[in-house]
Amino acid sequence: TVYAHLNTPKNGFDFALRDVQPLFADAWPTLLLSLFAIPLLRTDRRALLPLLYLLVSTGLTLFSLRNTGGDVNYLIEPAAAACVPAALALGWLWAAGGNVRLELARVAISVVLAGALVVWGMDIAAFWRADGGVNVARLPLDEMAAADAILSEEPLAVLLAGKPLLVSDTFHLSMLATSGFFDPLELERRIKRSEFDLIVTRSDIRAARLWKRQPLLPEGVRLAIKDTYVQVGRVGIYWLYRPEGRRGR
Repeated sequence: TVYAHLNTPKNGFDFALRDVQPLFADAWPTLLLSLFAIPLLRTDRRALLPLLYLLVSTGLTLFSLRNTGGDVNYLIEPAAAACVPAALALGWLWAAGGNVRLELARVAISVVLAGALVVWGMDIAAFWRADGGVNVARLPLDEMAAADAILSEEPLAVLLAGKPLLVSDTFHLSMLATSGFFDPLELERRIKRSEFDLIVTRSDIRAARLWKRQPLLPEGVRLAIKDTYVQVGRVGIYWLYRPEGRRGR
């Protein structure tokens, strides 16, 4: 992934700023608490390293999102990194002290923070009830369980079906192919030899799909599937393909 980001085409920072917004929209409680950890540097040097880590990981995220292959998955690291200074800030907030005014201020801040976290938690819980997580009922698990060799854009489904995983992320393959770090020729040959009993994609293979100008599949791989395989069905958003002449299970 790091190699793929080095040489692939770059977009403007307007793309990165647009894609980084969910970090501040969804992780604002820990980011806000991290700001409270900055004054702790005078008395608690433990906050220095996690604050630097948060700063560097956010910068690398902006760099990655500027890349044509950058995705919101890169927000995970700065969101997780913010938890450490946030925990240090909470430790200071709930620490016992002898100053009455300071204790009252801590209580007031804790009450406001608790209310804010309830609002944040309700919003996040609504997301997980509606769209979050993985809906196993919409994965082609039965079809995968009946196949031997599988090439899939959805790696989790392959693992849930108990099958060996050939490619963990076809989009990364495309990025690596674009940057010259991966040659998809052998994979194309295997597809043309119909070595895969089942190929699973997230859309009709007849049309190329791109994310910020980066193909989601290496173009040669897509064309090899289109020329050698036929659609045999759909499960949710997933399109199922088998070699010509092997339409059944």
